[in-house]
Amino acid sequence: MNWQDFFAVGSVGFWALIVLETGLLIFLIEWGKGTFATASLVGTLGLLYFLGDVNVLGFVVHHPVTLVLGLVVYFAAGTAWSVAKWWLFVRDMRSRYDDLRADFCQDHKLDGVIPEPLQPLWLERLESSGRRGRRIEVRPRARQHRGQIVAWMAYWPWSLIWTVLNDPVRKSFRIIYQHIHDYLQEISNNAFRGVEHDFPDGHEPSGSRPRILKQRAVDAGEETAQRA
Repeated sequence: MNWQDFFAVGSVGFWALIVLETGLLIFLIEWGKGTFATASLVGTLGLLYFLGDVNVLGFVVHHPVTLVLGLVVYFAAGTAWSVAKWWLFVRDMRSRYDDLRADFCQDHKLDGVIPEPLQPLWLERLESSGRRGRRIEVRPRARQHRGQIVAWMAYWPWSLIWTVLNDPVRKSFRIIYQHIHDYLQEISNNAFRGVEHDFPDGHEPSGSRPRILKQRAVDAGEETAQRA
């Protein structure tokens, strides 16, 4: 097999390699693996250069002005995208914060401000959010995400592609969930109708640890007040 023909620009092998590398770069960038993304890109370019007909060095030598202008535009676009991506990242973090807080308030029958005796429990719930995925951060610090932000800059086309494909789909399902939430809860309430008479004061157990912790916190608050 002639590898140069197989990986020639426009061939099946060329496009298969491009698609594979695109998927790999998207995965590595989203998981914050900028070093592996760079190694992957260099390896792909080397493969196309040695086994295909992509003459990277020839282009650099014969089109230096075009290369410089292209780099300027690329870095400018990467900088702009990193700002937009950070804004999306922070807004997503705030949305997840609000969802978790709403669940906490529902568990503890709260409406509005979380009272001081329950704030340690809320902090514990917030800090344990990373056990089920990406940990929720309060006021994310750009310095702590420096590597990820640089990866967004350096590989902005792939980051942009994934964001355009992923965010609308995820947000669409979230909107759908918000619209059917009340209906789903009504199904649950109807299925368990009448069980409230089986428990003291009509307070059925939630089956979750936070409710137990809540009672401990309330008892601790009452004990502190009595001592005062």
